[in-house]
Amino acid sequence: MYILLPNEIDGLKSLLQRVDSDPGFLHQRFDLRREFLADFWVPKFKFSNSIEASSILRDLGLELPFMDNCKDLTEMVHNSHGLPFNISNIIQKASIEVDETGTVAAAATVGCICFGAVVGGGHSFVADHPFMFTIKEETSGLVFFTGAVLDPRSH
Repeated sequence: MYILLPNEIDGLKSLLQRVDSDPGFLHQRFDLRREFLADFWVPKFKFSNSIEASSILRDLGLELPFMDNCKDLTEMVHNSHGLPFNISNIIQKASIEVDETGTVAAAATVGCICFGAVVGGGHSFVADHPFMFTIKEETSGLVFFTGAVLDPRSH
């Protein structure tokens, strides 16, 4: 999980504009060297969203699975009674929860924060103003989740 905390308290809007205008922004390699942190604070948060995706897929030109008596699904769906069938709708639901034990996204644990002892000094990371987060697979760079916390103090 990456947390992108703008330097400016009101910098989330410009960060999101940069992400939107540069398709490769989230795919760049970030410096993942370990730093000792004197303070590390990220609020607990939980988001979930559900969408009915059938109309989106139809708008993209996918019609076949939604047609009555679609025989092209027989390799995917066992139909022992030979009754006509089709897909009526597709619902997509995603959720992410971050707390002191780590990150859970769509019922799969994808990250954990490990702390070490700090002797003197160190930088502070305090997400006390709006920030963006993203979860991506490191090898392929595929982004699974991205979102923003607008008011960290309310979590």
